[in-house]
Amino acid sequence: MVAKERWLLESRGLEAKGALFRLRRGEWTRLRNGAGVHEGEGLVVLGVSRPQAPITAEFRTRVVVGGDSCWTYWEVQLPTEPDANVLDWLHRLGHTVIPRPWSIDLATPPRALDENGAPSFWVTDAPLVVLASPRRRESATVSLRSDASASASSVGVTASELRDAIVAITSPQVGPANLTVAAERSAELGVVFVARPPREVLFEQLLKTPRVRIWLGDVLIEAWKDSSKKVPIQPSLPEVRVDLGSESARACVTIWESGKRRTARGLDRRNAERVIAEALPAASRIELDADNFGRVELTPARVSSEGASRATARDRMGWFDHVSSLATSPEQYTATTLLEHPRASTSLTVRRVGGPALVRGRLASRRRYEAGGKR
Repeated sequence: MVAKERWLLESRGLEAKGALFRLRRGEWTRLRNGAGVHEGEGLVVLGVSRPQAPITAEFRTRVVVGGDSCWTYWEVQLPTEPDANVLDWLHRLGHTVIPRPWSIDLATPPRALDENGAPSFWVTDAPLVVLASPRRRESATVSLRSDASASASSVGVTASELRDAIVAITSPQVGPANLTVAAERSAELGVVFVARPPREVLFEQLLKTPRVRIWLGDVLIEAWKDSSKKVPIQPSLPEVRVDLGSESARACVTIWESGKRRTARGLDRRNAERVIAEALPAASRIELDADNFGRVELTPARVSSEGASRATARDRMGWFDHVSSLATSPEQYTATTLLEHPRASTSLTVRRVGGPALVRGRLASRRRYEAGGKR
């Protein structure tokens, strides 16, 4: 048999003079009668008329209930300094003003979280802590006590005009530590200091960290290890595989080609593979950036094509000789010139040479001049 009495609950109904609501964990929760509110706090008032107090109130909506009843919903901001009229208005609603407690928040991300969920730092770290005071220029004493030490280190702080203060904490001892703000309404924060791991352990952990990896055939390029690499590209393009470190990660691929740059953003793994594979034949540089998962830069090196172009450039005069021999006789299109320095005795003989020989002589003279030799 089910006891019905446990399901019979009583609640004070809404009153026309107004009911206060506070935002808690994403939901507006009605305050109990007699509950305290803080100076400078933002609340919601549900009542028949506008809040009768010198406070900042913003109208949101109006709800009609029954015949003539019209309820309004206001968002109000209480003043940061005590005001007699506001205190009287809150007293009529059944609430009082109580001092806001100090708050402590870490501004430095912890190295890790221990088994109890406490933030963990190395003993060589100096994490920053942001303290928020209930009023401007409020003073308090901040103490750090370690379980491994019997004494506690203390320092006095004064909040700024924005009601905040920043403190750096350090501990030479390994173990849990407790940070306390001693004031009218205190606040605490527990942290853990651990010894700095050896370099080998850190390197081993880094190798296990998710990161960007690119495979071009059998060649692997990964972030934080060989992020910039020159990759040989054969006539047959290699298969491209990309690992962004996470399925939800997105990458930005930047391609340099023919002196121009283009960028593709918000790419998943498959689209990044497609963009890189399409850019390999002509790109001079490819960069893949996946934010916290690292960055990789590729420089395609086309060995076969570059070697053929250099051979053609080096033998261009021989090719000209071949074409000239087929088109004209060697006696045509000759010019009179001096093959050596005019002061040399053997250079006084005037000879007639063909165009290729003349160009070769000028190129040789230019190379000797640039090398610092005789002209």
